[in-house]
Amino acid sequence: MKYPRSGRIPGTACSKDQRFSHFSFIPSHPSGRVAVLVHGSDRAAESLRELFLDWAETTGTTLLAPLFPAGIGNPADGDNYKSLEYEGIRFDRVLIDMLDDLAGWVELEFDPEVLLFGFSGGAQFAHRFFLVHPQRVLAVSIGAPGNVTLLDRARDWWVGIGNASTVFGHDIDLESLAAVSVQTVIGGNDDGRDVIAVTPEQSRWMPGANDAGATRGDRIASLQNNYRRAGMDVKEVVIDSVSHQLAPMVTHVQGFFDSVLQRTT
Repeated sequence: MKYPRSGRIPGTACSKDQRFSHFSFIPSHPSGRVAVLVHGSDRAAESLRELFLDWAETTGTTLLAPLFPAGIGNPADGDNYKSLEYEGIRFDRVLIDMLDDLAGWVELEFDPEVLLFGFSGGAQFAHRFFLVHPQRVLAVSIGAPGNVTLLDRARDWWVGIGNASTVFGHDIDLESLAAVSVQTVIGGNDDGRDVIAVTPEQSRWMPGANDAGATRGDRIASLQNNYRRAGMDVKEVVIDSVSHQLAPMVTHVQGFFDSVLQRTT
């Protein structure tokens, strides 16, 4: 397949693990900057890419929206990618492989640090990828995650980071985290308590799974406070009269990314 030098790239399998794919977009005049957009539990990766097309063309930002299908390893599982590691699969590494693939296919040299956004389940992936690979992230926007990982060495992954070196092969680098621009964004009416509660019969259950709060608002506030105690600067956005909705977030995320790019150019 010959890949276009600009425009939409159709859903394309990751070369190192063809169970996974991505939808990408190359602007007419690419700057070398890449924005990674991570879908929620609905797996609407292509639709997520479409929401950022005009912004990407205007700013020269390449888009990559990975697709992590449900049912990998376990047909009943829909949460596999959210904690980065699942039954021996390292979803963080899959994303890095996709970025390498894209650069090779379209013969572009991309900046090593990406702009990273995830909504809902994708926000779970995004903020955990940021924790494990801060050197690969210029800025991260965390949109309404249902569950969060706190910088707590007394608790194991995914609730905390106590055993991160065992799970990922290296410890969490707090100094590198503090150098990354962080935004949290959530609807003011986003509750979700009946959806986000983790129960003992679920595969992702572990002690402390619900300690960050009962609602999505509670949990993102716990994340903000935890990051700030670690010396990180967090830009907080609460969108009035909005529930668990992606579309109202998009302009806020794009504005945040624009502000970061202005500081780095």
